[in-house]
Amino acid sequence: MAQVGAEYYAPCFTPDMLDQVSNARPGDLLFLALPVSENWRSLVDTNKTASVFVGPNPDPHVVDVRHSDRSISGRVHWAKDRPVFRKGMASKARSALYGKMVSLPTTAPYLDALHACFVQHHPDAEAWVPGSRKSPHVAQWVRFTPHRIYYVGGFGDEHYIGDLDMDIAA
Repeated sequence: MAQVGAEYYAPCFTPDMLDQVSNARPGDLLFLALPVSENWRSLVDTNKTASVFVGPNPDPHVVDVRHSDRSISGRVHWAKDRPVFRKGMASKARSALYGKMVSLPTTAPYLDALHACFVQHHPDAEAWVPGSRKSPHVAQWVRFTPHRIYYVGGFGDEHYIGDLDMDIAA
């Protein structure tokens, strides 16, 4: 199983898109794949199973709002009684998504809508999208269909850890 690292993705498979994209399901994610990367080359050639990590900023100065207080001025900060060891990455929610990567065709009537959705989520990606004349690399759209989500909500004495119900998560 291949692993996908820090990559751009967006929730662009909306209910109106599901009828247009073959086998698309609620909860599918759109990825911008750059096959110059070895990970993407091995994934997109054969539509393989993959795992995707979705997590927060690991910086302990970035506050997890589930354990925060708000100052009079509206600024969010860690709760005063929160111990230092509970402010790092281990205390923050993260997920591992397991599923299948499927390359999308290079021509299809729905690609413009997917492009617009993706760039709305990642304006800086406009230069990298498939067909861009600004990109030094070839890019392609890939649909990720998760089949399992393993969730770590933080420390087990405070938050849920385990598989999420796919019917609810999607």
